[in-house]
Amino acid sequence: MDSSPFVRQDLPKALATAPVVQVETHLRKLLSDKVAQVRAAVLLEIPISIF
Repeated sequence: MDSSPFVRQDLPKALATAPVVQVETHLRKLLSDKVAQVRAAVLLEIPISIF
């Protein structure tokens, strides 16, 4: 990913209301991001039922 960490931190907010297919597409990339704040944003924003 070439976007800034700040953009990647906001992506989970958008994904929280997205169709599950789109969430699954981006989830692995975001959860393996090297920036801890990005990984934390995913865990805080995406409903646990998705996991």
